[in-house]
Amino acid sequence: MTITTISEFIQFLKELESKRIFYSLSKHLDDSVSITAAVPGERWEIDVNQQGEVQIEILKSNGEIYGSSKLQYLFDNFSD
Repeated sequence: MTITTISEFIQFLKELESKRIFYSLSKHLDDSVSITAAVPGERWEIDVNQQGEVQIEILKSNGEIYGSSKLQYLFDNFSD
């Protein structure tokens, strides 16, 4: 899949909306726009670069829910 015009990009966003998939837009890379979509148990990271190439990473939950005590572990192990 490629998205080469702003119309195609907006149509893609409208398709997410029509399926009631929550998303947000951001820019992390020099030449790409990122769409982060959230569905139950998954998060999709969709990058569209200047050439219109689409790359998707799917992050899946193991279904386990943690209490607030897990925050200290996350801070200790994933902070710079």
